[in-house]
Amino acid sequence: MFRSLIRFRSGSSRSRSIMRNCSLGTLLVLATGHQGFAQSNVVVVRPKEIHDVLVNPGMGITTFQRFNGQEPNPPLKWSEVGPVRKLPQAATKPDFPDTSIAYCRWYWNALEPEPGRFHWEIVDLALEEARAHGQTLAIRLMPYSNQDARHRFVANFVADAPQQWKLLRNFELSSIVTMQSARPFTMFVGFDANNDGNPVTDRVGNSPRNSYRGDNLATVDLRLSRAVHLGEHKVLNLSVDGFNIFNHANIDEVFSVYGAPDF
Repeated sequence: MFRSLIRFRSGSSRSRSIMRNCSLGTLLVLATGHQGFAQSNVVVVRPKEIHDVLVNPGMGITTFQRFNGQEPNPPLKWSEVGPVRKLPQAATKPDFPDTSIAYCRWYWNALEPEPGRFHWEIVDLALEEARAHGQTLAIRLMPYSNQDARHRFVANFVADAPQQWKLLRNFELSSIVTMQSARPFTMFVGFDANNDGNPVTDRVGNSPRNSYRGDNLATVDLRLSRAVHLGEHKVLNLSVDGFNIFNHANIDEVFSVYGAPDF
C-alpha cells in the first residue's frame, strides 16, 4: 500500500488540485503494479498439433486383454481369458489408438486353479505391463464362465481280439466314456428392460452372471474296426462308429433369453 507523506491545507483551490493529481497518480501506480504482477504469473500453453486420437487420461476407450502397441484380438472375436504371460509387441503399429487405461479380466479359476493355490503373479505381471506401457490397469475378476464344468470324467479303452480267434482276429473295439457336471449360463431378459440403450445385456431380476445351471452330460461312444491285409505292404482299415450309443439326452447349450424382466 502507498501512503502519502505530504499534507495540504484544504482551504485553497490550488491545494485541492494538487491532492487530486496526487490521488490520480497513486491509482495509476497501483493499477500498473497490479497488472504487472498478474502478467508475471500467466503461463501460455501452445499444444503441439497432432493427427492422432487424443489420449484422455482416465477416460475414453481402453485396450482389452492387451496393452498399448500389442496386437488386438482377431476381428469379430474377443478373448475372455486375460493375459497370463507377457505378450509380444506387434510387428507394426496396430490400427488401434493408444489409450490411458488397460482393461483385463480373468476367471477366478485362472488365479486359483486349486483350493489354496494362487497365481497372484498373473496380476503382478499385468500391473508391470500397464506401467511399462504408460497405462492404468483396470481389472475384473469373474467367479466362473459358461465353460466352468466343476466335474468332468473321461475314460477310454481299446481291446484287440486274440489272433487265434479266426473269425474275430484283427478286430478292435474301442470306447470313450464322458461324464460332466452341469455348465452355468446367464439368463437375459431379451430386451432393453432398464432403458439404457443396450437390449442384449439386461439380466433377469437380480440374478448374477452365470447363475443358471444346465443339465449334466453323460455319453458313451463306441468304435468297432478291423484291419484287412491286402498283400504284404497294404492294409485296409474298416470301422464303424457309434456316438452316445445309449441315447442319453444331453443338453449342451441353453437358449438363455427368458423374455421377462423377473422370474
